[in-house]
Amino acid sequence: MSGPVVTGPVVTGPVVTGPAVTSTAATWRAKQLLARAHWAAGAYAGYDRASVLRITEAVARAAHAQAAKYAEWAVKETGFGVAEHKVLKNQACSLGVFERYRDEDLVSPRLDPAASISERNLRPASAESTPISSNRLYASADSTSAHM
Repeated sequence: MSGPVVTGPVVTGPVVTGPAVTSTAATWRAKQLLARAHWAAGAYAGYDRASVLRITEAVARAAHAQAAKYAEWAVKETGFGVAEHKVLKNQACSLGVFERYRDEDLVSPRLDPAASISERNLRPASAESTPISSNRLYASADSTSAHM
């Protein structure tokens, strides 16, 4: 007797779908993604500045190359906005942000002995462990720029 080989659990009975099942599955998936992101942040925190720059530049260039695709997708999905405007926003928020902060050292800890604080959290941030001065991580050297 030959036929297809079935692996994994065998499901019998009606397939149940609906808000409760979808919500539970979505919650489980979200928790799984957060756990992976937490692990990745911990691994990434140990990288040196050169590695961080290589990775962030690759990500920024990939996002910039797909700026139009994601702009059109966002307008189609939400029904709001102008795709051409979103392309500009996507370009500015990808390669533009990378180029703006390329020369900033956001990897090495910065210590302020007078205030007894460190401006860099040495472990991945979470709701329970956000550093008090985390808002200064993305501030530029001059006081006129705002957060992006």
